[in-house]
Amino acid sequence: MILLGNTVYALAIVMFILPNDMITGGTTGLGIAIHHYFGLPIHTFVLIFNTLMFLLGAAVLGMKFALTTLVSTFYYPVILGVLEQIPALQNVTDDKMLSTICGGLMIGMGIGIVIRCGASTGGMDIPPLVLNKKFGLPVSVMLYVFDFIILISQMLFTNKEEIVYGILLVLIYTVILDKVLLMGSTRTKVEIMTEKYEELNRLIQEYGINEADAIQLTSHRPLTVYFETAAANVKDKKSVANWIRGEVLAKLNAAELTIEESPVSAEQVGQILNRMSDGTLNQKGARTVFSAIWEKKGDNVDALIETLGLKQISDTGAIEAAIDAVLAANPKMVAEFKSGKEKAFNALVGQTMRLTKGKANPAQVNEILRAKLAQ
Repeated sequence: MILLGNTVYALAIVMFILPNDMITGGTTGLGIAIHHYFGLPIHTFVLIFNTLMFLLGAAVLGMKFALTTLVSTFYYPVILGVLEQIPALQNVTDDKMLSTICGGLMIGMGIGIVIRCGASTGGMDIPPLVLNKKFGLPVSVMLYVFDFIILISQMLFTNKEEIVYGILLVLIYTVILDKVLLMGSTRTKVEIMTEKYEELNRLIQEYGINEADAIQLTSHRPLTVYFETAAANVKDKKSVANWIRGEVLAKLNAAELTIEESPVSAEQVGQILNRMSDGTLNQKGARTVFSAIWEKKGDNVDALIETLGLKQISDTGAIEAAIDAVLAANPKMVAEFKSGKEKAFNALVGQTMRLTKGKANPAQVNEILRAKLAQ
């Protein structure tokens, strides 16, 4: 989908923007200005500039961010150069208004598809993010500043009519970008180029969560704070988003409570997930601890694990002993599995979990059981 988004973006530039000498913002607009003043091919400039911005983003914003922009950084200038070599694409229309509308629609759709994939189009997206991290400058303001400077650089060699079309083009693709990001979401409004968009994009970039998670978690500021607090000391940030969108919000909705009224704090959710991560709790045990805190049976996660006897069995010897007992008691299931019936394996796993009262580490049970059945 990231490739599709970049291809749609490049098609808009080749079919409507370049043939009609229109001005635009972003890296492509900067490339148009450089081409006019120095004669450097636009796709060549975009490749060089995107590469430099990629390196800047990796150095300042981290490799996780860099990886989300990697595809766009190198694919977009390449596909732009390829499409520029197809004459048929450059003779679609010479109607300025039609080109402005169609170009705006396609640019907005292309960029929107990329962002919905949790990625970035790179290029001029990166300087505002760097300035935001280093100096706290608002991303939306800096995006407008850079786009304005790029438009000014093109206004110096174009006429007043082209300037109007250029401004209209930016307005159209901004609105379409907004609509694409809202697609599939009926409860949350995302205002592109506002602090709401900055927040959404920041969560995607910093925590590695997907667009659907980010939209819901930024729908209410206290919910965002709850998520970030819970995720602060948890390695798997995606698991935090899943738990809040699943367990936490389900309980709150059933009890008709707001996130601010949650009986389970964000810190406690983080502690529960850490105990799942280190193998102390399985999924069932984690839900039990969560419910115990919710029902005010205690507030210390580790103490509740001990009191309720929820500590997961990860001792290989104990798990092997339980599996040996299950295999000895169920020779028919063993025979069925060896004859090719996979359902028998699941039944044996179920028997083992039942014998250990649900405390055995499921991953270890699966691994050891398969090894024993293969003997």
